[in-house]
Amino acid sequence: NQKKQETASKFFFSPRLGFTLRSSEIYLEIVPLVGYKVFPRFWLGAGPEYMYFRSGSYHTSIYGASSFAYFAVLDNIQETINIGIGSIFLYLENEILSIQPYGQDRAWYDLLLGGAGVRIPVGSRMGISIMALWGLNKSTELLYSNPELRIMYDF
Repeated sequence: NQKKQETASKFFFSPRLGFTLRSSEIYLEIVPLVGYKVFPRFWLGAGPEYMYFRSGSYHTSIYGASSFAYFAVLDNIQETINIGIGSIFLYLENEILSIQPYGQDRAWYDLLLGGAGVRIPVGSRMGISIMALWGLNKSTELLYSNPELRIMYDF
């Protein structure tokens, strides 16, 4: 029974939600990621991804899947110097998305992002991560600026 509890505690949920509303522009993003702590400092995860974008008369849905790898370069900093930061980490994300760029046919694109961030623990299981990601291939220019700034939660 204890082994089942230990295995269950290695799984976590890390939803990514985004919303932008500007005059004639709407952006909505829903990415319910599920992860597994392979080792205390190395996490992997994946999940479906959906985005909706509208600008003027152009609108599109973007869908596919996202996967990520997280590696804590410096872990448990809070215990050493007590500044409220739990980890400094490296982050790699790969998205396979069906996108219909303006005036073009829908196609599948492979978007690769990499970067770093800090994770701030909130309680015993939850954390807030603040990260900066850069596009590592040409396809990322379809959706993201460099750097892409994100705030994510995990619990």
